[in-house]
Amino acid sequence: MLHPAAASSSPYAPTTAPLVRHRNRPRSRVITAQCIVDPMADGADITASREYRAIAAHYAGRAASRSRVPYMQHIDEGLTILRRQRATDRAMRAFCLHPLVQSDADLAASYPRLATLSDDAQVLALALEYRAVANAALSQRALASAADIALSPLAEVNQMLVADKIQNYKDFILHHRGRHPRSAALERYFRLWLERLGIDDAAYARLSAGLLTPDS
Repeated sequence: MLHPAAASSSPYAPTTAPLVRHRNRPRSRVITAQCIVDPMADGADITASREYRAIAAHYAGRAASRSRVPYMQHIDEGLTILRRQRATDRAMRAFCLHPLVQSDADLAASYPRLATLSDDAQVLALALEYRAVANAALSQRALASAADIALSPLAEVNQMLVADKIQNYKDFILHHRGRHPRSAALERYFRLWLERLGIDDAAYARLSAGLLTPDS
C-alpha cells in the first residue's frame, strides 16, 4: 500500500532537500506521542463508531501485496496522526470511510449502502470532499510544483490529507523507497503534497513519531 526527521541516523531522514513549509499556511497544532498507535487515546472511542466498524469489516484479513502490511494499519496510524492534530470526531470518522469512497469502483459499490456506513451527513460530506481533493492530485498526475495541488476549503479535510500523506509516506520510506519501480517519482509526489499541506521536517517528525517501523 502506497497509501525526515531530526537526526540523520533516523530511518525517516530525507534523501533530498528538506521539506519546505508552504508560504502563508499556518502551522498545525500537534502533540508529541511516545511510540503509541492508539485511535482511542485522548477522546471518544473511534473504534466503536459505525464508520470504524465498516472499514474494519471491509479490510478484514487484507494486506498490501508488496509490503504485506495490513490495510487497517493505514487507518489506525492515520487516526493517531489526526488526534495529534486535534482533529474533530467527524474528521476521524470520515477518515475511516475514505477508502470506501475514494476510487470510482469503491464509490459505486458503497453508494447503495451509504446510509449504513454513517448516520452523519457531515461525515459523509467530508469523506466525499476528501475523495474529490485527493483524486485531483494522484501520483500518476504530473505536478510541476506544490502549487498545482488544490486543497479543500474545509480544514477537517486538509487534516485528513495530512494524516493520509504522512502515513503513506512513512510506509513508502520503510517498504518501497529505492525498491519500487517508481521510487523517485513517488518520493517527489509525497514531498510535494507535504509541502503543500505545510508539513516541514519538524512537523513530519512530530506527527509520525512512534508509528510502526521495522524495529517495532
